[in-house]
Amino acid sequence: MITTPQDASKTLFQSPTVELGRFDLPVSAPRFAAVDATRCHVVVFPRSSVWICPEREAAYVAHPATVCFYNGRQPYSRRAIEASGECCDWLAVDDETLHSMMGLTRIRPTPFRRTHAPMDGRSSILQRAIVRQALEEPEVDVLRVEQACLDILEQVVGLAARPRLERLSSMDRIDLSAAVEETCARLVAAGPQQQWSLSSLAAEVALSPYQLSRAFRRFSGASLPRWCAAIKVFKSIDLVFERPGDLAAVAEAVGFATNSSFTTCFRRILGIPPSAILRQMKSLPALR
Repeated sequence: MITTPQDASKTLFQSPTVELGRFDLPVSAPRFAAVDATRCHVVVFPRSSVWICPEREAAYVAHPATVCFYNGRQPYSRRAIEASGECCDWLAVDDETLHSMMGLTRIRPTPFRRTHAPMDGRSSILQRAIVRQALEEPEVDVLRVEQACLDILEQVVGLAARPRLERLSSMDRIDLSAAVEETCARLVAAGPQQQWSLSSLAAEVALSPYQLSRAFRRFSGASLPRWCAAIKVFKSIDLVFERPGDLAAVAEAVGFATNSSFTTCFRRILGIPPSAILRQMKSLPALR
């Protein structure tokens, strides 16, 4: 999927229709700051937070509550937020299947009109479960994994076909979209234990609290508190898979004060409690 650097990208499952992989590039890697490109159109599911700077597009923060869209061979670069660098899973399908999913009647060199969008909870759980299966099981049911991958892509690629949101009215010529992305980066870099106020965040990006609150909801699709909660919950999914018997430790690791508050927030964001995530995985027809 990623053309560079060596060993950063690994294909976990491949068929004539679908390719599923994992990408891990730490900040310490010599090529982290280099310009990269994908060899085909790819849908990416971040596991860490990182600045992505596509050529001729606005830079944005890729994080675990987003899904990202890369047009094939479009150059992009990265900037670090977390020490883990860029960690993500990715899915790709053949051009005909992708364009059909997006309702496009002809093959286009750049079918994705947006660079990223909010990720929905069910698709995220299914996507993480499929990756875990591909990593842990020596043999998989090809037909079922293909169908699961297509189900996920069908849910998310429609977002990439929609036109980008129009900007808000200019406020003293401030680039509000960039201010929102910078706020996201500061929230992630500070870590889940950091306590923020709206006024302190607004001061960091030279906006009034009202301007930031309004712009954040407009450009991210969520209020600041809900966005912060979603980041914690989406980051917890892999930990719940890994440590299903120790939810208190998972809650603490992602920044919740109590197991109860974690469970409540997890259910609100993803629709099921964390204790049910393994049962949910087993019930998915793609996996059994």
